[in-house]
Amino acid sequence: MDSPSPTRIEFGAAGWSAIIARDFTFANVRLATQAVAQYLKTQLADPNSPIHARPPRVILAHDCRFLGPQFALAAAEVLTANGLSPLLCRGDTPMPALAFAIRKRKAIGGINLSAGHLPPDYSGFQFSRHDGAGAAPEVTRPIQAAILRLQRENWSFPAVVIGTFRAKTIDPKPDYFRQLEKMVDFAAIKKARLKIAVDLMFGCGRGYLDTLLLRAGATLTIFHNESDAFFGGHAPEPSAQHLADLRKALRGGQAQLGLATDGDAGGFAVLDQDGAWLTPNQILALTLYHLKKNRRWTGSVARTAPEKDGILACLLMAEIVATERKSPGQILKELARQTA
Repeated sequence: MDSPSPTRIEFGAAGWSAIIARDFTFANVRLATQAVAQYLKTQLADPNSPIHARPPRVILAHDCRFLGPQFALAAAEVLTANGLSPLLCRGDTPMPALAFAIRKRKAIGGINLSAGHLPPDYSGFQFSRHDGAGAAPEVTRPIQAAILRLQRENWSFPAVVIGTFRAKTIDPKPDYFRQLEKMVDFAAIKKARLKIAVDLMFGCGRGYLDTLLLRAGATLTIFHNESDAFFGGHAPEPSAQHLADLRKALRGGQAQLGLATDGDAGGFAVLDQDGAWLTPNQILALTLYHLKKNRRWTGSVARTAPEKDGILACLLMAEIVATERKSPGQILKELARQTA
């Protein structure tokens, strides 16, 4: 009988993702981690690499999906066997918090066992560079080549019993919160005493977005802040059709603003006071308007963040409404009149 063909592991813009237990297996997670480890060791030895001769720290994280902690430990075990030093984030961790931890701790890279907003039967493997940004094709190409080579060699790993490996852990939350406190006007949010409806979609935004808004004195109506690996029966994607509870709360007068984060809290959604879902272009226009008018920023507009940050984006939307004392829709109407 012919042996089954090896899984084709391909890295896209959001890393590699596959259905749990079919293609996304412990063997394949270890395989992908081994390829990443080989890439990192090559870079550490290269005098022209930005991570040359650095301490070999690699930050690991996972989301709220099935077997997330166990997959992360499997990756940590492989990294350790390669002479690298994995640091595992405690609990399910937002992607932007991982990205900041990589930069803050001067790690040589990071691995997130997360499938973002994909359906609950998926998991994912995302590799981030030393600057916290997702790996570009010039990075993932040699990693994919290493995976193919290892598959041809029938590489295997003598792992301990799944879930029993122990890795050093870190709490990325305090540093991430301190950074957000530098970037968001929490005093303005507190002064406005906002009423906000928040849908955390059973994802990694739990304990982050809600905690920060409560600290800022906002009155919250919170949906789906419990743990559920099924994400309520659909993908944790904050699209208009998945935010019925948020919309109902807004139309019922329970809040002035609706905010939501996706599975790994990289993506987000904003709903107006009447329940209308704002498009990304509308949110971008609101943000630029606010930064210029109220923060008095000048200069050109450029993308500088290493990763998407749904938590920061939601907090900025709360800051805008608090500062303007108007709904997003009202601000957009005024902006349209000014630019007509």
